Amino acid sequence: MVSRALHELNESSNDLSISTVEGSDGSQISRHAAEVVRAAQLELDALIRRRSEIMKRIGAVKQTLVGLTSIFDCSAQMINLTGSVFAEGSGPHLTGLTNACRMALLQAGTPLRPHQVRDRLRFQGLSLENHRDPVATVTTVLRRLGQYGEARPVVQADGKRAWEWIASEEHQAPKQS
Repeated sequence: MVSRALHELNESSNDLSISTVEGSDGSQISRHAAEVVRAAQLELDALIRRRSEIMKRIGAVKQTLVGLTSIFDCSAQMINLTGSVFAEGSGPHLTGLTNACRMALLQAGTPLRPHQVRDRLRFQGLSLENHRDPVATVTTVLRRLGQYGEARPVVQADGKRAWEWIASEEHQAPKQS
């Protein structure tokens, strides 16, 4: 879609008469350039919606696998739940931390506060010693999972925020401000 609009823009730039429209900032831009920008924005919006739907589905399938492994007493080596489609962090350490946080939320079944996630990670043997503030690091990862549409924040009765895994597609990812 965008490539077609770019091709048309290139073709029309050879014409001597290019019609213009006023941009949002008052500048003059060609109609074709405006169409290219609009087409690119529409395509980006559609891709973001699809990514959110896919991430919710991945979360539901991962949670199903966790349940099945506990029901059928499968060994953890049989099923790989750490596969990730995200380009995360700078290397395997951050990816491992993100996946560990995913698993903590998946296995909990109830909302967890960041310090509870940290405690679960430590119990599982994940070292957080090289992080200056492990709770802040976990909070950052939980917010990222929220952006991916995999987790959502929940305000508990005492007014503090906890995070829960989004198990079904009926939940929406939180809006970013």
